[in-house]
Amino acid sequence: MFIGVVVCVLYYVLMLGRARVDLEISTEQKTWFKIYWAAENQQFSEKRVGKIRVKPGTTQYHFYLTDLRDVAQLRIDTHEYTGQVKLESLRISQKGFKPIDFNSESTFSTMKPYAHIAESEMDDEGMIVKSSGGDPGFVVDVRFKEKKSFGLLEEVLRMLVLIMIVFLIYFVSARFAPDYSFVPICLAVALVLAATMAIISKQNAHPDEFVHVAAVEYYKNHWLPPAIDDEGIEGSYSPYGVSRLHGKEIYYLVAGKFAKVMEPFFFNNYTSCRMFNVALLLCVVLYTTHVAAARIMALPLLISPQIWYLFSYCNSDGFAVAIMFFSACQLLLPNSRFNSFLAGLVRPSWMLRGAAVGLLLGTMALLKNNYLPFTVFFTFVAALSFLRLSGRDAKMIFLRRAAVLIAIGLVLAGGKKIADYSVNGPGRQLLLTEARADHANYQYSPKASLDQQHSNLYMKSRGVPLKSVVMQHRWFEKTFRSAFGVYGYMQISASEMLYNIIRWSAVILFVYFFGVIFARGEPLNMLCAGAALSLALALIAVSLYHSWASDFQPQGRYLFPILGMLVILCGQNRTIISSRWLSLMAVWMFALSVYSFIAYGLLEVSRTAIV
Repeated sequence: MFIGVVVCVLYYVLMLGRARVDLEISTEQKTWFKIYWAAENQQFSEKRVGKIRVKPGTTQYHFYLTDLRDVAQLRIDTHEYTGQVKLESLRISQKGFKPIDFNSESTFSTMKPYAHIAESEMDDEGMIVKSSGGDPGFVVDVRFKEKKSFGLLEEVLRMLVLIMIVFLIYFVSARFAPDYSFVPICLAVALVLAATMAIISKQNAHPDEFVHVAAVEYYKNHWLPPAIDDEGIEGSYSPYGVSRLHGKEIYYLVAGKFAKVMEPFFFNNYTSCRMFNVALLLCVVLYTTHVAAARIMALPLLISPQIWYLFSYCNSDGFAVAIMFFSACQLLLPNSRFNSFLAGLVRPSWMLRGAAVGLLLGTMALLKNNYLPFTVFFTFVAALSFLRLSGRDAKMIFLRRAAVLIAIGLVLAGGKKIADYSVNGPGRQLLLTEARADHANYQYSPKASLDQQHSNLYMKSRGVPLKSVVMQHRWFEKTFRSAFGVYGYMQISASEMLYNIIRWSAVILFVYFFGVIFARGEPLNMLCAGAALSLALALIAVSLYHSWASDFQPQGRYLFPILGMLVILCGQNRTIISSRWLSLMAVWMFALSVYSFIAYGLLEVSRTAIV
């Protein structure tokens, strides 16, 4: 009943309580079509706008505005460039009002030029709008919009149908509720979406993918890192003059060998390089299918489409998310290889477990630097596990075997350093500085003066106040959105309404989750939750400072180490959190994420020509 009421309220707010826009327009280039609204004696504002991205080749669009009841004026901005568009038809409709149509010379004439309109003329297909600037617009007075019958009985019956559908889904899916059995199913859906994205999206359709693929391609046929001055790796340098081949990450070596195996099965190298991350997500699905206790720990992987998006293209963040998940499971699950190794006898199988777990833990040291907070939190929780042990003998056994794991991890992490040193020698840092200067685009090059460099660089040194980064440049909003569904080269975004629903859903989920821990959790688990929140805030602060002082890149994936901490907290507190309420909120966010991934990610991403 609760879910049914929520669905009905959302139906009213999203479908009945706001206006729908049906647009038919032809444009010469990608741009934004916007409609601003204002009440009586109110100025137009960016806070009151509905918009949609329009592009050549597509003419029909739909989006939503606000409730028209108190709206007095609309401002219609047809495009954002100097040039022309053809506005063929525009309909603004809402239950209880007669539709506002613009589809003829008489109706288009009610649109009064607002700014930057050089000329508007009619032809047989619509109105041609020619702009003299980058912000052309018209104003329409809607104070005297005509009302009509609302159709109350029809809408009540529609809501009853929605409630019946909710009950049907509930009774059919109830068998999957115990032991979080729905989690592998949801993850399998995410896997299908990620694999689809990996196959249909064209080459380099995702953030910095060309440099990731170049690094993976190198390791298809090499085991050692390259010399910094190797002419064969020039394609791996980013516009910043940085190559992933010179970092500490082990992802590119492992992904390169996997891509070599996958090479015969795919038509291009980008797809074969993407398959490693898809395979990692498959491993997560299979693990949660086999290990029931790990399912609650996988719930954080369901709450954002951005997580699945990382598994759909070639990048090292998807690998890091998988490593965090499996490391957390090893730490928290009683029968994991990690805990079996610490409690087992000295025999060959015991050593094999130790080697496998040691390599997994060593990999944590070979992730990107922003994943260090997760490593710190992992170590903190492991230390608390040591404190929980009773008896001197048990603690000594724990310490000795933990030392073995640390030694194995150090061999892996140290081996990467030694391999790099053997190739580039002690002058490595100087060579990296020279390589950056040689390969960076001039606006990102250290050779350029501050006023010649890109405006997103070194805002602090330019005198831009931190408040401006937060308020005018909207650092928090852009970081939030890119953590919950921004696709392509950060240019494919969801609707404002969807982000707002996800925002408040996430707030409710996190308040409930941490509220239960602090209200009902054990003291040590409460301490862990406090440590996780502190590290999360520190990570956010460092990311904000980096955007201000170094490079303005508000990307939510930089904060994904928080995801690994949530995985650990789910495992720690699985006995005190209501599976019913946690499942409800997680599945709700999963449904929103599926919609975002399909409606905006898959439908809007640039596709390969073969599809």
